[in-house]
Amino acid sequence: IAWAAFVPRSKLAGVGQTGRSQEPTGLEGHRDGILSLTFSPSGRLLATTSIDGTARLWDVPSGRPTAVLTGHKEAVFDCAFSPDGRTLATASADLTVKLWHVHTQRDMLTLTHDSPVTSLAFSREGKYLATGTIDGTYHFWRAASWEETKTAGAPVRSDSEKATLREGKISTASDTNDDATQATQWQRKLDDYNLPTKRAARLLSEHPVALKDWFRSGSRRDDYTVGLDDSTTLDGQTVAFIKSKEPQIDGFGTYMQMFQSKDFVGKGIRFSARVKTESTEGGAVLWLRVDGPNGKMFVLDNMNRRPIIGTRDWAQYEIVLYVSNRAQALSAGLMVYGTGQAWISDVKFTVVPEAQLYTELMKDRSAPPF
Repeated sequence: IAWAAFVPRSKLAGVGQTGRSQEPTGLEGHRDGILSLTFSPSGRLLATTSIDGTARLWDVPSGRPTAVLTGHKEAVFDCAFSPDGRTLATASADLTVKLWHVHTQRDMLTLTHDSPVTSLAFSREGKYLATGTIDGTYHFWRAASWEETKTAGAPVRSDSEKATLREGKISTASDTNDDATQATQWQRKLDDYNLPTKRAARLLSEHPVALKDWFRSGSRRDDYTVGLDDSTTLDGQTVAFIKSKEPQIDGFGTYMQMFQSKDFVGKGIRFSARVKTESTEGGAVLWLRVDGPNGKMFVLDNMNRRPIIGTRDWAQYEIVLYVSNRAQALSAGLMVYGTGQAWISDVKFTVVPEAQLYTELMKDRSAPPF
């Protein structure tokens, strides 16, 4: 029996056989952290996905790579084989699911969503594919035509359907022209798809996370390195960095995180951190974004009037935004435009009471922080 394991968000992964004494085979190839892996139904292939925007196929007995699947523009969060093993589905932050022909490694079809897609699973017989987006919505696609047949989390039509959705179940089909097969599928719980109710937001933490769990993104993500700076601390606190790799970059990179907005809805949020820069030609900035349903951006502050340009020592910076009652997610990070390096430490996300919010929002934060 084969097994595989990986260290989340690292490039470390291995495959081996139970009951055998030899060392597991390391899987080397991804240029950034691995986010998921899954075996094919036959057990001879292993698929992995990564922050580097690719999925890879591996021959399990040898541990050798057999294919690199390129086409996604952002991190690939999840993957799943169809029950017959002929199709691999991949879910990405670029708002798409791609369907790949396993034998030819051809990109057969792209399913478009309104939010980053973080999880997916085929039904037991392979007739349907369920996909989950970061806003907590589930989409169901009929494999015969790849038409979307149902959305859980979309506007519902009846009190009974509302009650069913509150219970975390797939609602029963209420249209009289739905066929019996579809109705049977909708009566199944999400667990029958091996897609637990909260898995769609599995990368959306309930609360802000530590710097070590942030991830790389941006228009030129691959032109930057990010991570923890093990060579230094700031007053005993962890320091992280983002650094350009190329002599010229037309775009930006960011080291960021996403988390649920529930602790801040109807209030203000203050994102504060200490930042240091070196030769940031286009500037470095903190940024904070509030998103609503379907990934719609409500408000963004990226310090566009006050970038940190050049070489600057450690200083405190902050952003304050109002979080709507309809907000679902918050994103924040440290961004570098063009070339240079920036460090970040002492990160805090704090509630700004409504009574203080107006005063906070009116402060002139374009002035230098000294």
